[in-house]
Amino acid sequence: MTAINVWALRNVWTFSRHVWSVGFVRHKWRWIVAIATFGLLQHFFAVGFAFDRSLPDRLAIIAKWPAQIQRGDYVEWTWNRGGPFIHDGWHMFKIVKGIAGDVVSWQGRNVFINGEFLDVAKTLARTGAPVELGPSGVIPPGKYFVYGTNEDSLDSRYALTGWVDESQIVGRAIWRY
Repeated sequence: MTAINVWALRNVWTFSRHVWSVGFVRHKWRWIVAIATFGLLQHFFAVGFAFDRSLPDRLAIIAKWPAQIQRGDYVEWTWNRGGPFIHDGWHMFKIVKGIAGDVVSWQGRNVFINGEFLDVAKTLARTGAPVELGPSGVIPPGKYFVYGTNEDSLDSRYALTGWVDESQIVGRAIWRY
């Protein structure tokens, strides 16, 4: 029995040495460059997905470096508000519709930014639970009103999301598809 195990181990060792020498050593520079490139790209870029059909674009390359966020930019941000729909730490991908200094107002369930109609907020979630309206007034510095074009989008129209803080922003989309 011991001889069989030793023989099997010897075969595994020989096979792994062969795979290692052919697969990695022969192409080690390719592997090193590929791993370094992937690591470097992960540091500066992310891939954003819109799984919930809340935006016309579903995929984006997100630049993680600091940038001045402007109205109309697509941003990825980290959800940290708990709730029944999304777990903390997940990333959301939405359009910035309001920036610091803009005025958000409500007339019934209609939301306006700087006096311009944006959309209507639903009264009930898909689960049937009532949803509260998001904040109104002047957007404070370091906060953003984010928006998804789908009526079921969990965005700043609703109190659960509210205004997104600048510290939650992962980055700005530089390419969308």
